[in-house]
Amino acid sequence: MLGFLSEEDFLSEDGDNYALTMGTYNVLSGAPIYDHPIEGTRAGTIWTHGDCVRFATLEPRSITIWEAGFASKHPPTRVESLPAPNDFDPSGNIRFLPTPARLASIPIENTVLVWDAQHSKVLLNSVEVRAPWGMTFSSDGHFFVYATGGVVRLWEESLGGYVLHRTLVLSGEPLLSPNGQSIVRSDDIQLRLWRTTDSYAPPSIPAPGFRPSVLGFSPDGLLAVARSLDRSATVLDLKSGATRLIIDADMHIYGLGVAESTIVVVGDGKIVTWNLPTEGYVLNARVNIKDSVQTTMFSPSPSIRPGPIRRVPLAISSWLPNYG
Repeated sequence: MLGFLSEEDFLSEDGDNYALTMGTYNVLSGAPIYDHPIEGTRAGTIWTHGDCVRFATLEPRSITIWEAGFASKHPPTRVESLPAPNDFDPSGNIRFLPTPARLASIPIENTVLVWDAQHSKVLLNSVEVRAPWGMTFSSDGHFFVYATGGVVRLWEESLGGYVLHRTLVLSGEPLLSPNGQSIVRSDDIQLRLWRTTDSYAPPSIPAPGFRPSVLGFSPDGLLAVARSLDRSATVLDLKSGATRLIIDADMHIYGLGVAESTIVVVGDGKIVTWNLPTEGYVLNARVNIKDSVQTTMFSPSPSIRPGPIRRVPLAISSWLPNYG
């Protein structure tokens, strides 16, 4: 793994505004490589492109794609500019899918808009009774899902745009797997799994701790990783609905994911890896920090000033979907 990417929102000196910083680190040594300040409104998606990392920023009339090398100290460069929809509000709820270039937003109250930026075309304009939220695309853009009120709506791409594929009576935020075959959602006590090709009610998945939340999927979409407030992580087999592994991480978890047969957990200034059993494994197997393969402590970045952190989502470069 080349490095890992973090995003941090820090209070400015006046205590009113937040600045966004994207930092790259060396995973083996934990040393910071460089921090890149991001100007503008980020579109909520970061992805790899060869040996570089890319992200999108939003303006009222355009979507700008930026690129920076993982080991480079040069600032991000502009690589592409795409048109935004008319009367676009970049400060709203946003999801951006790099390839194909799809932008999902809630421009006005109770309306979901999906925009094809490559062809300047509206693919979905849905007015809901209650405010929608939790928007997710499959990695190829074929499926799109969001929640509204007590239901989840799954949309499927067609020649004229998106058409409604399924409606589920579910609460909690839905997350669509990269392959588009599964929807995982969490509530205060459990996880639920639903396959996009099935019409029956989804099974419950027992999850340790309180308020489990899904943070990521394996690139093939067959495994999901979730965290709980009791500082544990759970690996779910989306094909069988079984719990493959429970990790007692003994730290607050900011980010986690699957890289081949390795589970990587990031939190409290360190990254810890565990091997995922692939053959002859026992369901609901539990491991702890003593069973880990490697622990790397990260040095603080000298360019980031101290201050209260509002949120710190993390992503390992090897997990990021390579759309390029």
